[in-house]
Amino acid sequence: MEKGYIYRTWYQSEAEGSYEIWYILDGYESNTVTFHVIQGIEKTPSSPIGSISMPAARSFAPSRSIGFSVGGAKDIGNFRENIEAGYLPLPTDVTFEGIAYGYYFQTAQAGECKKIFCPSYSYAISKDPLSGELQHYLSVGLNSGITDFHRSKLNLVLVLDRSGSMRTNFDQYYYDRFGNKREAMGKVVDVTKMEIASQTIVNLIEHLKDDDRFGLLVFSDNALLVEPMIPVKDKNTEKLGKRIMEIGAYGGTNMEAGIRKGTELFSRVRGKVPAGNKKSDQEQYADRIIFLTDAMPNTGETKEEEMLKSFRENAANSIYTTFIGVGVDFNTELVEKMTRIQGANYYSIHSAEEFRKRMDEEFDYMVTPLVFDLQLYLHASGYKIEKVYGSPEADEATGEIMKISTLFPSKVEEKEIKGGVVLIKLKKISSERSMRLKVTYRDKENAQHVDETEVETTEEESEFYQGPGVRKGHPPLKVWRSSQELAH
Repeated sequence: MEKGYIYRTWYQSEAEGSYEIWYILDGYESNTVTFHVIQGIEKTPSSPIGSISMPAARSFAPSRSIGFSVGGAKDIGNFRENIEAGYLPLPTDVTFEGIAYGYYFQTAQAGECKKIFCPSYSYAISKDPLSGELQHYLSVGLNSGITDFHRSKLNLVLVLDRSGSMRTNFDQYYYDRFGNKREAMGKVVDVTKMEIASQTIVNLIEHLKDDDRFGLLVFSDNALLVEPMIPVKDKNTEKLGKRIMEIGAYGGTNMEAGIRKGTELFSRVRGKVPAGNKKSDQEQYADRIIFLTDAMPNTGETKEEEMLKSFRENAANSIYTTFIGVGVDFNTELVEKMTRIQGANYYSIHSAEEFRKRMDEEFDYMVTPLVFDLQLYLHASGYKIEKVYGSPEADEATGEIMKISTLFPSKVEEKEIKGGVVLIKLKKISSERSMRLKVTYRDKENAQHVDETEVETTEEESEFYQGPGVRKGHPPLKVWRSSQELAH
């Protein structure tokens, strides 16, 4: 552009909605102009779920005192759905951390915790139910000293899979571990994956506050912007809710396009310093992408490692990811790998209404990772780490080190923490009973923290549980082992 000339331009929008445009010339940014596109997008027949209303943002009050749970799976819903439908589940449909998140644990916290994270430890000797062999365990309680928890403002991008597979009924077909399509033999639920996913997005928006921003895009063969990333207070959420329920499903599953375009939406808001504030937008807001999908990529970049690379790059820039799996054929094998990445977690949907009730309690926790790059170092001449249960990074453990990439806030009820333990199986290598445990981690401001503790084990050579938390950790372990045998 040159000074003194008048320029005209035109725009082709991808979907109905409100759009912002601006220009950058020689490093200077113009004012923002907002315009509205009112032509409708593709519609499907009205939803059998019923009439949809989109109320104003609701007020939710999660517990101000929190503990922690690990990232990764937050349930084993997909495993249960497949069993009930008579299908063979994938081994990744059930993880120990997914099972443990269904339990509340006493964590044997000694004294008052005044830090972000205060690990506690309990020792146990448990008899293997098959071999009868005595096995040694250490539970790590995931305590927190935070008593006034509240989440940051949120920049949220919702990414909805609108591919052809989302048009099928919730339990209509299933891709088994060999990639073969299997038709359902039993009763078919008369609701599509698309309808459940769309209603879930409408419900998620209810949990946003006026100062939160969110954008919405859909992907099939390509990714299309449905709603730009602007504050909730500037949106007509009732009208938007109706439009979301009208989005149709067709085409392939180009998940990579959804990742790329979803990431682009953050470029407009990151790094800005709002008027009257000393902190940048990035310091005030948490950034998250939520995918609603059956995770069956078949067009675009479909190689796992390339998609994982995109999520890792986002995480390195503090843009974190949540997956919400839809349908019995939800590809947990792919998503389980993705959610090992820092700041990631995933959930399965049984029904839109059930998930709405769950989010009433857990939405703020889901979008607020607080502890990163946790490592536990075991210094002991009598023991070494043999296996870890309850961390997505369990297979990265060595004889002396356990790793957890992310801890999320978790509900505390009657001094018990939901999903609040990690279980370490120890290999006894000598009669020395003392061990020194050192934990290092960083918080969301990148400050480094260290916690060190001495633990003395028992002389007992029979079954022994130091506390109810480590004892309660064993039923989930037995469930997990049984499920792995079933899935294999």
